[in-house]
Amino acid sequence: MLYDCIRPFCFLLIVGLEIWGRVFSFVLYSFLVGGFSACLGTMEIFVFVSLSLPSRLVL
Repeated sequence: MLYDCIRPFCFLLIVGLEIWGRVFSFVLYSFLVGGFSACLGTMEIFVFVSLSLPSRLVL
């Protein structure tokens, strides 16, 4: 009897946790990928500047 009352709440809790887990993992994944690409972008700019500086100094 008590289990029949709790079962819908358990189902909703599991579904809600699964939805939140997917949303959270998607947000975390996009944040990590965005941060990684931003780090790569700043490294590319740094490498480009450091490579172009000696040629400017020579010229």
